[in-house]
Amino acid sequence: MEVIKKGTDDVLVSLVFNNAGFITTGMFADVEVERHMANYECNATCAVRITHHFLNKLLDSGSKGLIAFTSSPAGLIPNPFAVLYGSTKAFLTEFAVSLAPEVRYAGVDVCVVHPSPVGHRQRLTQEVLAQAI
Repeated sequence: MEVIKKGTDDVLVSLVFNNAGFITTGMFADVEVERHMANYECNATCAVRITHHFLNKLLDSGSKGLIAFTSSPAGLIPNPFAVLYGSTKAFLTEFAVSLAPEVRYAGVDVCVVHPSPVGHRQRLTQEVLAQAI
C-alpha cells in the first residue's frame, strides 16, 4: 500500500477500479492456509485498503469520483473446491453496495460488476513466468 500511496501522492485519483483477484482451487483443508490468506488479502482486504485511501483523498478534496469493484456471480452461489473465491467475491459485493449510500452525498459513485466467466491467459502467464525463473 505504501508504494501506491507514494506513487499517487501528488495525483488526484478520481477513478478507482478494484479489479485484482485470483482463484485457489482444491479441497479447503488440503490447501496451505498461507495460500488461502494470500487469496483473501488479494481478493478482499486490499480493496478495503485501496478504497479507504482514495475515498479519503476524494472526500478531503471535495472532488467527485467513482470507485468500482469487480466481483463475480460466484459470490452468489456455493463454490466447493474454490471456497475463498466465492466468499471474497460475496464480500466485495456487500462492501460496495453498503458503501455506496454512505458517499453518494459527496458525489462519489460506487459500483460493483459481476461479469460472467471470462477466458484468460493465466496458464500461459504461469508458463512464461516458470521459464523466466
